[in-house]
Amino acid sequence: MSNGLYETMMIMDPHTPEGEGKAVDRVRRLLTRPEGSKILKEEDWGVRELSYRIGRVEKGRYWIIVHEAPPDVMAALRADLKLVEGVVRFLTLRLDEKAWARRQAAPASTGERPVEAPAAA
Repeated sequence: MSNGLYETMMIMDPHTPEGEGKAVDRVRRLLTRPEGSKILKEEDWGVRELSYRIGRVEKGRYWIIVHEAPPDVMAALRADLKLVEGVVRFLTLRLDEKAWARRQAAPASTGERPVEAPAAA
């Protein structure tokens, strides 16, 4: 089976002891198994206020992981994240591989544009 390109965002309760680290570690372990999965990018967006309360949680730590994985690993990931204490919400999207390649090749989003060499006269 071929690997797909995915982006998983998790919102974790920052007040759950070890909840944040446990969820991220479980995802890393699952995605680094020898079945062809690999993590391409991880981002910790930090603790942010939620738009609305989820249960008793008003703030959450946002964590994004871009990864390649076969469909069976994705099914296991979804099942695992449902069981991890401290994961308030998660969402996994399948990414377009061509768009991902363009996004990686683009300059950083600092507002700067690449400088082109002046045309030869």
